Amino acid sequence: SIFQPFAQVDQGPGRRFGGTGLGLAFSRQIVELMGSELLFESKPGKGSRFWFEVNLARSAAVEESFDATPSTPASSDADRLRILVAEDNETNLMLLHELLVGDGHEVTTCASGMAALDALAEQDFDLLLLDYNLGDMDGVRLLQTYRFGRIDAAPAMFLTADTSQQTAIRLRECGAVGVMYKPITLARLRMAIRDLGKVADPGAVLDVSDPTPPVDAGPRQTRPVLTAIVASPIDASVIEELKQVSSRPEFFPNLLLEACNDIRRNVGQISAALAERHYAAVRDAAHALKGVSGDVGAVRLVALAGNLMAATREELETAHLRWSADLAEATRVTVIALQKELPEGAVALSADASASLQLD
Repeated sequence: SIFQPFAQVDQGPGRRFGGTGLGLAFSRQIVELMGSELLFESKPGKGSRFWFEVNLARSAAVEESFDATPSTPASSDADRLRILVAEDNETNLMLLHELLVGDGHEVTTCASGMAALDALAEQDFDLLLLDYNLGDMDGVRLLQTYRFGRIDAAPAMFLTADTSQQTAIRLRECGAVGVMYKPITLARLRMAIRDLGKVADPGAVLDVSDPTPPVDAGPRQTRPVLTAIVASPIDASVIEELKQVSSRPEFFPNLLLEACNDIRRNVGQISAALAERHYAAVRDAAHALKGVSGDVGAVRLVALAGNLMAATREELETAHLRWSADLAEATRVTVIALQKELPEGAVALSADASASLQLD
């Protein structure tokens, strides 16, 4: 393997991966300690590309550069859109609704694919925001059903925490104008809506300035269940951003409490699916967990969920008890950290929720 220390150059035909040594081994270990995974792709005659994704707090300089970028709410009736949001995760639904309504848009939310189809049959929309993994159907099937026989279909964007190349290709080939990767921010929502008018063909691809999704790098070596221990279970900068989303004082505590409920449900589904060896269900629930955890900056759970989504069947089979234990512990410390962020008036309400967040 190119990630093994002192690997020699001539280990395969044509020296496919070029020279390797301690540098890649060190790089992989450093990336894993940051809670991520070092991925790569290689093309003969062109070279190799290595990358990773990691959650980091924004520096003051970065915040200033974002503030300087034009990103404003709808300024007139002509700029306001009728938007349908289909998302089966209540936390994501609450956050998207608040962000879009706060910008002056008319928003209809649906918690299932069938509910979305009913809403689409009753009224017209200017934009559809569709979760890739809905409970009763996936977003691709929803979009295909909606577009069948229509010549005036509204443009659609997919929302997903699945950054695999396979999923990215499928979503971009099904007629959507773009893909936004969770967690969704207000700045990226505004950018997507602003740039929507530049796409004349509803089947064209809109670049929403999302990170390039990882490309499958072929067989991987088995890695530990936990690739890293994230120092803090939550990202304080995300919490501070959430506090500024709405002027309604009840929004922030309600969002955190709903996130705790969603986290508990997703982790329970993962543990049950691991015990029953239903690995497709494990991946679906891990996808949902990654999305809601990203919304509230629960970086430890985001890392675990991402590892679950990338794990092989063999890794899940041989270490399912360890996965469940790691999830239970990460959930416990995450909920405690989220509770500490609740306003004083919401502490009593969260106490009951905390008691119910112990996994069976």
